[in-house]
Amino acid sequence: MKLLLNKCKSITNCVAIQHIVSPVIIVSLAMLFSCDLTVLDPSTVEDADLDQPRAIIPLLAGIEGDFAVATTGSTLPGGIFTAGSIMTDEIVHCGTWTGMQEWNEGTIRDGTAETQTRWSQGSRARWVAEDAVRRISKIVENPDNNEYVAQAAMWAGFGNRVMGDNFCDAVINGGPLEHYSEFHKRAEEYFTKAITIASAAGEDYYLTASYAGRAQTRMMLGDWQGAVDDAKRVPTNFVHVQRHSENTPRERNGLFVTNKQDNQTTVWGTPFAEWGTDISGRLSTEADPRVRFESHASRLGGDNRRPRWTIEKYPSASDDVAIAKGTEMRLIEAEAALLGNDLNSAINLINDVRNFRGVGEVSAETIQGGWELLQKERGLELWLEGRRLPDMRRWSENPGSVPFKVVREAAFGPASRDQPRDVLDIDWLCLPVSRNERLSNPNIDG
Repeated sequence: MKLLLNKCKSITNCVAIQHIVSPVIIVSLAMLFSCDLTVLDPSTVEDADLDQPRAIIPLLAGIEGDFAVATTGSTLPGGIFTAGSIMTDEIVHCGTWTGMQEWNEGTIRDGTAETQTRWSQGSRARWVAEDAVRRISKIVENPDNNEYVAQAAMWAGFGNRVMGDNFCDAVINGGPLEHYSEFHKRAEEYFTKAITIASAAGEDYYLTASYAGRAQTRMMLGDWQGAVDDAKRVPTNFVHVQRHSENTPRERNGLFVTNKQDNQTTVWGTPFAEWGTDISGRLSTEADPRVRFESHASRLGGDNRRPRWTIEKYPSASDDVAIAKGTEMRLIEAEAALLGNDLNSAINLINDVRNFRGVGEVSAETIQGGWELLQKERGLELWLEGRRLPDMRRWSENPGSVPFKVVREAAFGPASRDQPRDVLDIDWLCLPVSRNERLSNPNIDG
């Protein structure tokens, strides 16, 4: 990945401070003056100070940092990606946090703190990226041919895409309640802007990442031809990540913190426990190397009841998280083929991914069998990368079923009585707009 922050070792190493640039929103800001940390009061940095060339790199750092906080969080209970993982079949809640329990059981309330925070952090990340596009476009001489504007627009695309993927409704900058696809439409616009500018600037990395993000977005909008056209521009070995480090608490990978360091989640009770690799050697599984976990004979979760099988995908707080990958592009093409009843092409594309990963090929005799392979393959390839909730949301409509089960509510007695149920047998396949947004926004009734 091309790194613009070459003077700093990580996203916010040059100063992760919170700077209020308006009465409404808090924006993450790295220091404007190289890596000098002598400014003791961030409030002395005026809003106008951001509209100058030396503010560009800190602004870009703030965009990526806010996006990472929103998606993975840096502390328990994690970010939007953790919520989506628990709401689907990737992980099971085995702790005592109320909001996480609601995600697991599908009894989500818009006023629960954990759910409200997912909305506020996601909204901030989206707004910060969009505002940076505006600011940087004013600072540089030729915004239509500038790599920094392209980078900011790319992150604005991903910020909107994540909101559209995971929330039940859209609210844009204090506006009315709208269909969640408004986030996706907005994401498509920003990705298109990033593609146009990156192409003019000769920035191949951001160009490819933006094509990948737009393919993901167009898939959710139902524009399959557009999604496939974009996906074909992304090589299978391409990966765009959000970076993490242990330099500051803000930079830590919250998926590590929540799923390995703490005791609130488990692979037990999910289909991934059957598909993955148990590094303890206790369980006989399909041993797919993309899903690594460790089962324990006696270790329990925070509820002192369910087995706590730890996730090994992110073994440290500095592990990066993939946001868009070339392998997913092949699976987007495969899904489009299934929608067109082209089973052979779909299976070939699935096997392209499996060959790239060095795992055995698969086959199917029917379209239904092809869908099952596709749904499983996306799960394996994109495990804990924030893609499962939008997948389930999409598949609940077409093809209308998912053949996997996951444990949700706790039964009376030992955890062995907790029966798995169809993963789509849940009232919520999205996170609600927060109650704080509803109460403070005069354009939302009720």
